Amino acid sequence: MKGLVHIGLHKTGTTSIQTTFKKFRSKLAEKGFLYPIIDNRNQHWPLYPYFMDNPENYHLLKAIGIDSKKTSKWLKQRINELDEQISSFNGHTCILSSEAFSLISENQISCFKKFLAERFDSVRIVVYIRPAEDIYCSELQQQAKVGLNVFARFPIPGDKLNKNMAILSKYVKEFGVEQISVIKFSRDCLHKGDVVKDFQNRFLVDNNNTVVNLNNARRSNESICGAAGIAIALLSQEEFPRFTDKGENPQWKDLQKAMIELKPSESLPKLTLPQEWRELIKRKHQKEYQWIENTFFEGTRGIFSELSNSNVLLPLEVTREEFQEWLMSYLTPQAWKEIALHLWRFQSDRIDKMK
Repeated sequence: MKGLVHIGLHKTGTTSIQTTFKKFRSKLAEKGFLYPIIDNRNQHWPLYPYFMDNPENYHLLKAIGIDSKKTSKWLKQRINELDEQISSFNGHTCILSSEAFSLISENQISCFKKFLAERFDSVRIVVYIRPAEDIYCSELQQQAKVGLNVFARFPIPGDKLNKNMAILSKYVKEFGVEQISVIKFSRDCLHKGDVVKDFQNRFLVDNNNTVVNLNNARRSNESICGAAGIAIALLSQEEFPRFTDKGENPQWKDLQKAMIELKPSESLPKLTLPQEWRELIKRKHQKEYQWIENTFFEGTRGIFSELSNSNVLLPLEVTREEFQEWLMSYLTPQAWKEIALHLWRFQSDRIDKMK
């Protein structure tokens, strides 16, 4: 049996792929593809702690109530779940998918390779990469939604530079370039602009050379308007901290639940970086982009590295004051008015349901 190991990366539609595969795993099985269910989850992160130096410290295990004394037993049960499904499956390919696989440390990646080699005749690593200039606002929005202080986010933190190169390097060192498929996550590079369809078209081809077509199990749009995201972050710092001495603040939870319902509209646009800032981020990542192109695309330039407009005059840096001014520009008087009306309707609906 072949192993198809999807490791993300972050913000590349991983959850959509996993949700779709779990929903249609019976159809996949009919075509010879096994999508294992481990601990009744959409994805396979329960395998990741097996390759950690200190798995008892993994936050997701703590979140589901697995204490340090039970960690080893719990992990063995998850491995047994996988092995039982592999041994009883009469097909040609097993699909494993988790962004957590990208976090396996360099000193543990050989253990991961051995683990896969013991179960599969061959292995292909699948990696989708979203350019840093495209992912920036998405990450910013996500941080704002959980109440983090986004006002100190720019310029780009040094630990973010070359992060993808570090992930890919350890996989290249252990598995070799030939066993790794890297795809740029952008509408013009994905099959029909859709990551699930792209994965199907590239990797879900049965023994009759026919693509296994699945109907996407789409999730609702998680985007919120820029004003709502900034307001959550601002109020979290000033009035409604996410955590208090007694744990998570219920007032903050109410605020978050209400604000994330405010979707982008003409009067409440989503966060969009100024073009010169996008180019600045892109330029900062040139070393990583060129390494990816040299390693996986035979040195072809323009896949990640080409500046979209060389005539754009780039700033040397973006100051914190400029960045904060850009964030606050989304909180116009009209935006505050719409936020206030939305919160009033949200509270009115909740009171009505309580009657």
